[in-house]
Amino acid sequence: MDSVVVSAPVANGDFAADAARFSVYWRDAKDRLSRLPAKPKRDDTTFDAAETIKQSARDTRFAFLRRHGRHAL
Repeated sequence: MDSVVVSAPVANGDFAADAARFSVYWRDAKDRLSRLPAKPKRDDTTFDAAETIKQSARDTRFAFLRRHGRHAL
């Protein structure tokens, strides 16, 4: 299997650039999850991989919103 998580983007303060980079990252995470077996069919290894991918996506969403949340208002 490929590496479970690719390097997470870092928010640099430029909303448009960050939105583009983070969006690519989140689409990649979604794609990686879709390549794993359906949740009821996951073994321990694929379950752990899915949880790692999801947690990384959550962490990056939090980082993005912490930096740019005011733009959503």
